[in-house]
Amino acid sequence: MTTLLHVEDDDALAGVVERNVSDLVHAVVRARTAAEGLSALRSFRVDVILWDLRMPDTGTTVLEHIGALERVCLLAEARGVRVVVLTGLSHPHLHELCVDAGASGFLDKRAGRDKIRAVIRLALGQRMVAHLGQAMVAGIMDETARLQAAYGAGL
Repeated sequence: MTTLLHVEDDDALAGVVERNVSDLVHAVVRARTAAEGLSALRSFRVDVILWDLRMPDTGTTVLEHIGALERVCLLAEARGVRVVVLTGLSHPHLHELCVDAGASGFLDKRAGRDKIRAVIRLALGQRMVAHLGQAMVAGIMDETARLQAAYGAGL
């Protein structure tokens, strides 16, 4: 079951975005503040996060918002969750700052339905590839251990 955590303080925009991606996910968990979003990330099994960069409880400057994003990205990364930033902020290096903070996607709030859907699909695909990669590595490690046990440590 695929779950989207949508952290957005604008109810009208959240409703539009959630309707646009409803067929891509099984469930949407909605948070209206960054604190609620972090709590939801800790409480629910989430596959992708759509994060409004400028939340009322993350500060007033771009750098404060980026700091909050960095904290959520660290927690999300530990859980194998991709973070996509959705923002109406305008700053010459904002995309780069968000990616440096750990975001795997970036969308302007004026992005159309198709672009929002494409970025969510990409984030979900990246998550699936990461999980498959981890499973493959684990399988290789198990097989290596099995072979070493059977034929000696010289393998």
